[in-house]
Amino acid sequence: MAPSDRDFQEYMPSKLPFYYPNRTVEEYEYPYEIFTHQSYCTLVTANRMSVRQSLEQEDERKREASRAAIRAEIKQLMDVRAFQPVQSSGMSEQMKRKIIPSHMFLKEKLLANGEFDKMKARLVAGGNYVDPRSVGETNAPTVNPFTVFFMLNVAAEYSLELLTADIKGAYLIPDIVEGTSPDVHVWIEKSLSTMFVEMYPNLREYLCDNGKLIFKLQKYLYGLPQAAFHFHQHLSERMKELGFTQLTSDRCLWRRGSGNMRIYVCAHVDDLMAIGKPEALGQFESDIKKVYDITVQRGLKHSYIGLVAT
Repeated sequence: MAPSDRDFQEYMPSKLPFYYPNRTVEEYEYPYEIFTHQSYCTLVTANRMSVRQSLEQEDERKREASRAAIRAEIKQLMDVRAFQPVQSSGMSEQMKRKIIPSHMFLKEKLLANGEFDKMKARLVAGGNYVDPRSVGETNAPTVNPFTVFFMLNVAAEYSLELLTADIKGAYLIPDIVEGTSPDVHVWIEKSLSTMFVEMYPNLREYLCDNGKLIFKLQKYLYGLPQAAFHFHQHLSERMKELGFTQLTSDRCLWRRGSGNMRIYVCAHVDDLMAIGKPEALGQFESDIKKVYDITVQRGLKHSYIGLVAT
C-alpha cells in the first residue's frame, strides 16, 4: 500500500528549508513520484555462507579475510563479556535440555563502487528454540524503505551531504539484566569452540566431551527474538539524549536542529543514514561516536541496506 498524504506531512512541513517550500503533496499524482526523478540507486545482494564455506573459497584474499573476521567476532564477543562459560557437570538435565544451538555465518561487505571490501562474521543464537513465553517484548521497527528513498531525494534536491554509519556489535550493547528473564545457554559448535580455546586458553577447562563449549548469555546475542527490541530501545534513548526528536511517521527516523544545523537520521537496526549540511553531519558524527563504536562513511558514494547511492 502506498504511503498516505498524512505520512508526508511531518516530512514536508512548509516552513522547513529543505522540503520543496513552493510545492505540496497534492501536486503529485502518486507519492513515489517525489523520489523517482532524483535518486539513483543500485541493488546489491550479499550471500551468506557458513564458516566452512568461507574458509574453502578459492579466492585466497577472501579466505584470509574470513579467518580474520571470525577471530574479530570472537574477540568482540569476549571483550564485551557477552558470555559466561559454564561447565556441563554443574547443570541439571532439565537445564541441559534447554540449551539452544548457535552458528556463525559470514558475508561479504562491499565498497560503494561494488568492489570487495572485507568479510564480516556474526555469531547467531538459535532463537527459534527459545520458549516464546519467556522472552517478553520482541517488536522492533526498522526504517521504512520509502523513508530512505525520500531522504535520498531530499538530499539530491537540496545538495545535502550523506553520512552512513554502522554501529559495531549493536545487539551486544544492552545487558541482560539478571532476574528479568530465564537464563539462556547456548552451545558453541565444535570448530568454533576450538578457535575460542586457541584465543582464550582458560576456556579449555569448560570444553564438554563432545568438544563444544556452553555459554550463559549476558548480552542479547543476534538471533534472540528480543534482541532487536532491546537495541532499538537503547538507540532511541541515546538519540533523545543527543537532542533528537523521533518522528511519528517513522519510528526509525529522527531530526535535530534548524537551518544549517538541521539533520535527519534514520536507522535500519545498526545501520544509520543521515542527511544534512556538512556542519550538521560533522556535529552528529562527533556526538554519536561518544555513544557507540561506529564506522562512518562520508563522500559521494554510499552503500546502505543493500543500496548503492551516488
